[in-house]
Amino acid sequence: VRQMGLSQSVVGISWMAAVLAEMVFMLCSPRIIRRFPLGWLLILSYVTWGLRWYLMSVAGSPLPIVSVHLLHGITFGLYHPGAMNFLTKEVPSSLRNTGQGLFSALSYGMGGIVGNLLSGIFFDSLGLVSLYRMAALVSVAAAVLFAVALAPRRRPAT
Repeated sequence: VRQMGLSQSVVGISWMAAVLAEMVFMLCSPRIIRRFPLGWLLILSYVTWGLRWYLMSVAGSPLPIVSVHLLHGITFGLYHPGAMNFLTKEVPSSLRNTGQGLFSALSYGMGGIVGNLLSGIFFDSLGLVSLYRMAALVSVAAAVLFAVALAPRRRPAT
C-alpha cells in the first residue's frame, strides 16, 4: 500500500480491517466448516486469494484498498481453521501432530521465506501491479491443483 503512494494511516486501517475480518471468520468457522465440505472451503480460500491479489492490482485509492483487505477473513480467517480441520480428517491420528507441524513449517515457514524472497525479486524486476497479478494467477492455479487432487479417482474397469 505504501508503494502505491498512500499514507501510513491507510496501511494501518487496511490491516485493522483485515484482522477484524479474520476474527469474525475464525469465530464463525466452526459453523461454516460443519455446513460445507472442507475441500471446497479451501478451494474458495485459494480463489479468494486470487481475487484479493487481482483487486489489489487495480485498486488505487484508500476505500477500495481497505475493502479488499476485508477478504482476509476468507483468505486466512477461514482458510487456517479449514486447513487444520482438513488435516485432522485426512491424517491418521498417530501422525496428526506431525502433519500439523509439517503443514505449519512448509506453509508459514518455508512458504513465507520462499514467497518473500521471490516477491522481492519479482517486485524489483516487474513492479507491484505485475507482482499482484502473478500472485493472483498462482493462487488460482493452487485452487485448480487442489480441486484436481480432491477429485475422486476412477479405476479402470476390469
